[in-house]
Amino acid sequence: MEQVSVQDLHQWGKLIKTWATGVSRFENEVPSFTADQLPIPRSLDELKAQAAIVGARLTIPDHIVGLAIVQYSADTLVVRLPPKERLEAMEATLEQGGDTGYNFPSFYSTFMGRPLNVKERLHVHACRIGDYTISMCA
Repeated sequence: MEQVSVQDLHQWGKLIKTWATGVSRFENEVPSFTADQLPIPRSLDELKAQAAIVGARLTIPDHIVGLAIVQYSADTLVVRLPPKERLEAMEATLEQGGDTGYNFPSFYSTFMGRPLNVKERLHVHACRIGDYTISMCA
C-alpha cells in the first residue's frame, strides 16, 4: 500500500514546528511566511497547500481521505496505534521473509558521528520532527 511521503523533511519539520508553536520558522527566509499564513490545517487540501508553499514536497496517496492533527501537553502520554491493516500486512510480509521496508531518511547519516554547530542541530531537529510526525509504524 502506498504511503504518505515527504521529500524535504527539513521544510516539513519547520512547518510542523510552526503549527506547534504558533511562531513561524519561515520568517527569515525567501520567500518568508508568517504564522498567520500557516495556520494549523483543518483539511487535506489545506495541508497539501501549506506543504507545497514551503517546499516540503508532500505526497498523499488517494486512499487517504481524512486528516487528524493532535497536539497534546507535556504531561500527557500519547500512544499512537498503527492502522490495523498496515500492521497485519507488515506482519504477513515479515513472516514470508520479505523486506521490512524500513528506510531511514538520509539526513541521519549526514549528521551522525560528529559534533554539530547550532545551525546543524536546528536542521537535524526539524528533520527529526518532520520524520516523526509523518512516519507510520506498522
